[in-house]
Amino acid sequence: MIKLGQMNRLELAEQSANGWLLIEPESQQQVILASDNAPEQLSVGDSISVFVFADAEGDLVATTARPKVMAGQLALLKAKHGSPYGMFMDWGMSKDLLVPNREQYERMEDGESYLVYVYVDDQQRLAASSRYKRYIDQERHAYRDGDKVHLTITEPTPLGYNCVVDYQHSALLYQDQVFRNVKIGDQISGFIRQVREDGLLDVSTQEPGYGKVSGLSERILQRLDKSGGELKLSDKSAPELIKNEFHCSKKAFKQALGLLRKQQQIDIFPDHIKRRS
Repeated sequence: MIKLGQMNRLELAEQSANGWLLIEPESQQQVILASDNAPEQLSVGDSISVFVFADAEGDLVATTARPKVMAGQLALLKAKHGSPYGMFMDWGMSKDLLVPNREQYERMEDGESYLVYVYVDDQQRLAASSRYKRYIDQERHAYRDGDKVHLTITEPTPLGYNCVVDYQHSALLYQDQVFRNVKIGDQISGFIRQVREDGLLDVSTQEPGYGKVSGLSERILQRLDKSGGELKLSDKSAPELIKNEFHCSKKAFKQALGLLRKQQQIDIFPDHIKRRS
């Protein structure tokens, strides 16, 4: 079935003067790809990845252009110009994306950037909302401690940052679990640190457990190889220097160094580490 507001892999069924007729193989749904938007040297039976949306008349159309954000996702977008219906946002497409007045958490201003959630309205049109909280946490999750996830940073809090996991569930990223510079709208990889008894999620930018140490050890070796076998960091270095270089805690860094020394791959000195030849 064709997914509205998403990239779809469709087959070219026939060509006309206006463009290509595309078909979704399983459902046999059809959509038109205009000639001026189609790559050259296409043939019937080829498959192509296209973004599908509804035009002003409600008909499904396809484009090879890829927007900055898909339906069901969050992104930080810039407001371009207002209208009586709402604010139009730049999302990388020829036709701007509307945030209706009722979907604005605060009155939007031209030129400012806002975190918005893209959804399909009751008329099958794509729209966006800065009231993104009404679109998340609508289903139960099945996350477990240690799962790798996608994080969208939404707002700072006294404890750290609120964020959204996989565009679907709210979570808290505590300040002591932030091992890289982050800001509102950032899309980063993270890990489930804890699923609380009430189902709420705590997350981290650092992989937990042995996987964290193993992965970090590999990154340290790669950095050593790129820097000629020596790195001006050690287990005595300041936590801020380690965090800036490897986006991890000093504890994790020391564990990774200990593993590498045990494997006889490095030597550790007070102000640097060196790879063994």
